[in-house]
Amino acid sequence: MIISLIRLIIFATIGMSIAYLMARYYISSALREELEREWQELPIAVRGPSCDLWVGMRMARSANSIRLRAFLIAFAVPTLSGLAIILTINFL
Repeated sequence: MIISLIRLIIFATIGMSIAYLMARYYISSALREELEREWQELPIAVRGPSCDLWVGMRMARSANSIRLRAFLIAFAVPTLSGLAIILTINFL
């Protein structure tokens, strides 16, 4: 019983870690595309010479929110959903 629980925890952690990396990559790439589109819509006098530099500065500002969103998607939501299902099945 304990061995099965330990295996479940190990494989769930590995799976959620992979999901975290995938969610983080997806969120950052979607944000990068949005920022590149926003840069192209700016007037030429405002946007400056380099799109990569402007997008990089904006991406650095939102790095913490990208990590938080990916963590919530990959770790918090599945864990809380699993706990809710277990509690509902056992106590209702």
